[in-house]
Amino acid sequence: MGRVYQVALTSLISIFFINLFSIFGFAKTILPYFAALTVIMVYALSRWNISLGRREFKEKYVKPMVLEVGGKHILQEVVFDLSWRNEILFNIGGSVFPLFLSLILFYHTITLLSIPPSTVVVAAGFLTVVYNRLATFMKGKGLGVPLAAAVGVTTGTMLSLFLSGGVSVEGIYLLTFSSSSIAALVGIDIMNLKNSALFRTKYVIIGGMGPADAILILPIMSSLLVNAFITILT
Repeated sequence: MGRVYQVALTSLISIFFINLFSIFGFAKTILPYFAALTVIMVYALSRWNISLGRREFKEKYVKPMVLEVGGKHILQEVVFDLSWRNEILFNIGGSVFPLFLSLILFYHTITLLSIPPSTVVVAAGFLTVVYNRLATFMKGKGLGVPLAAAVGVTTGTMLSLFLSGGVSVEGIYLLTFSSSSIAALVGIDIMNLKNSALFRTKYVIIGGMGPADAILILPIMSSLLVNAFITILT
């Protein structure tokens, strides 16, 4: 991870949490400190993974071989029985923390901000389908989505929801993060677990990019962008 990219990533995460804590009524004087502590915690938690279990795969591999017997060439098929194990891991900072935060924000938007549960479910469901369609294998990174396209779709969806009325500025900020984070976890990673056998990898780490993983950075970028557009529009 390049130095400039890491500084930009850390800045985005910090700004997001400053806005988030201000919504929850934290005093302005302590906002930067709480945001900094949260960022440090995210980076620290990204050093650990939780194992969900191992899966064993078996496959028959047929290899044609040419054997020379008595001056004649004979085509022979040799069958190999291959087996390997695949362990599924959840990175704490890259997947468990965003999931826990999203559930808290979902609860807050429904109970305290009075956003209809149907709105929350539809938003998360739509983004899940979109991210799943965008998901692709990226060399050296594993499964991911084109970030610009995913952020663009998320921002457009949430702005449309806000402009249609019924959702406050605070509500759309929280809903953008929670819906996008859950959608990234389910649409990009969980729904594609079945494809992990194709790559015969020893480990599958959900949220393995840590703070840079789509489960965290995609909803953060989308939330900040939605907030910026709403500020301009209003």
